[in-house]
Amino acid sequence: MGVTHCLSGSFWQSGGRCRRQSPGGHRLAGAGGYGYYFIRDKDHELRGRLGFLCRQEPYRDGESNLTPGLDVALHHLLCLPERLRLLNDVSFIPGFDELANYLVNHESALETPLTESKAWRLRLGIRNEYNNRPADDNQRLDTSYFTRIVWAF
Repeated sequence: MGVTHCLSGSFWQSGGRCRRQSPGGHRLAGAGGYGYYFIRDKDHELRGRLGFLCRQEPYRDGESNLTPGLDVALHHLLCLPERLRLLNDVSFIPGFDELANYLVNHESALETPLTESKAWRLRLGIRNEYNNRPADDNQRLDTSYFTRIVWAF
């Protein structure tokens, strides 16, 4: 679950993620900073983002880790025939306290409108999360497939 908003070059985003297999359960993050469009056409856009982030990750023993860090990301959107859109996001998130402690997130998806106004969309995709220092006995790479209903406002 998440929200991202871009306005006049700046951005803010927040999000959370629940993991059923993890007893701690949820990961929360909030970020803000500057975004720049390298390409911004009707059917194609490429946006970079640089900012600050704070993330909280729970551990099995009930403790949690609150980590400030950088947020460096690229967002790519390409409109395809038949009202389809291809979306790709890649982000690199190193921690401030230790730059060798980082996350790399990648998400690719196909999206199609559910209504004529295109306000409601169906998004099908894959998400890869790489954590070079995972909590407890979790794996470094977590791959998941998703189906989302997106409301574009």
